[in-house]
Amino acid sequence: DRYFLDHLVGKVWEVERTILTEYNGNYSSYVKQKKERVERQLKEYELQQAQIAHMEDYIARNLVRATTSKMAKSRRAQLEHIERIEKPQLWSKKASFTFDYDEEPVKDVLHAEGMAISVGLAENRKTLCQNLDIDVLRGEKIAFIGPNGVGKSSLLKALMGMIPSEYKRLDWGRKVKVSYYDQENRQLSPEKRAIDEIWDRFPSMVETDVRNILGRVLLSGEDVYKEVGQLSGGERAKVAFAVMMLERGNVLIMDEPTNHLDIASKEMLEDALASFTGTLIMVSHDRYMLNKIPTKIIEMHANGIEIYNGRYDYYLEHKREPAEVKAPAKSEASKENSQKYHRSKQERAHQVAVQKRIALLEKLIEEGETRIEELSAQMAEPDIAADYQKVDEICKTIEEIKSQNEAYSEEWLELCEEAN
Repeated sequence: DRYFLDHLVGKVWEVERTILTEYNGNYSSYVKQKKERVERQLKEYELQQAQIAHMEDYIARNLVRATTSKMAKSRRAQLEHIERIEKPQLWSKKASFTFDYDEEPVKDVLHAEGMAISVGLAENRKTLCQNLDIDVLRGEKIAFIGPNGVGKSSLLKALMGMIPSEYKRLDWGRKVKVSYYDQENRQLSPEKRAIDEIWDRFPSMVETDVRNILGRVLLSGEDVYKEVGQLSGGERAKVAFAVMMLERGNVLIMDEPTNHLDIASKEMLEDALASFTGTLIMVSHDRYMLNKIPTKIIEMHANGIEIYNGRYDYYLEHKREPAEVKAPAKSEASKENSQKYHRSKQERAHQVAVQKRIALLEKLIEEGETRIEELSAQMAEPDIAADYQKVDEICKTIEEIKSQNEAYSEEWLELCEEAN
């Protein structure tokens, strides 16, 4: 849970190819520091390799000469004792996702009015949510969030026409081409081989191209001949993404797309969705992704929706109380009963203050981590690294910031518990 790591931890230990490396800061700080470390190590490696090549050339040219043999032998001794810098691992195999489309839809992609989502039949039928008015414009990236059981996944299926729903109006715009991802991958056939799942949908493709698209999502070799039902959850998800890439939809509908993916694949998928110029409608609990991809957050409640024109942190900062959500008119008796359960104005005001303080603490912690990164980078500069007094001052400042961030983190945890 990268969002959880970002808001809680102050140190990350990464184990990679048998080596443990320590990074100060949260997860996002670790990602940045690792990139910088690899780039720095590569430069140092290349410089040393040039130095070694120069020394070897000098030794080869001067070892046999009487006048320079002694110097050449000295260089050879230096070369034998030089501490070799290991070349950093620049590339590891990662899934590659790209979502493209052929034709732009009209500006008004979707208009849904008065939608109600229900499950069950006859007397067992239960309404999960109602009074849903949804408008989606071309190029928007929208994420639906809300409590479990409110009907988020069912809403996506209803928009696709996969399950019955009630509505006053439900219109998709002209030239809209939808590609859908199901979190349980029910759109795939468990008994089919992975290669046939692609080939049966796109029969004009040659085998090499089918294997290439599966190879892009890290399914290769004999794995392409496995039945879909025998694949792991992450592998099935990647087959589904391969299908979506080939479908070339200008509107992507995704239900929990990161559920079965490892961190590397999540980040490759996020990069692909961030660069996708079409329209995205998704449901997700992945807060890190919600803070990176959507242009709009829509929170679902049983009696309507609340729209927030920003990402997840914006939603947290501006979150309105459920009591403020627009609901259908109630009878006087119903109002009187419900008022017994409403919190007092003072309680609501306190809760709003708590949420604001949580947002402020998150900002202060992030600023502290950024400052620690800047100071750590300063210490790596040759002029400062050689000045022990400056290094000592910087270390003291870093420790003060860390101490303050620990205090902020403790308060943040206490407030989050109170808010829940």
